[in-house]
Amino acid sequence: MDSEDTFELIKQLAGQQDNLVALLAAESGDKCFLFLALSKPLVKAGLNAGALLKPLLENAGGRGGGKPDMARGAAPAGCEVKGVFEALKKAL
Repeated sequence: MDSEDTFELIKQLAGQQDNLVALLAAESGDKCFLFLALSKPLVKAGLNAGALLKPLLENAGGRGGGKPDMARGAAPAGCEVKGVFEALKKAL
């Protein structure tokens, strides 16, 4: 599964649930790709996937961003993905 397939998968997941925060990570080559999706009710409540993911990636040595409902980016391979998940939980 490449990064575009992963992005499509997370889009589908977010569209099927009312209260979903989905963060997927996939390592390929020298990069760790991160994808964040929020369901529409959470976006309406004021959450923003792009604003949430950008600082998480920066802390992992990467970069990224996106729209209120979907965001993606990359960090160097071997980045501390568990730390990214924990930081997202704190941010929510």
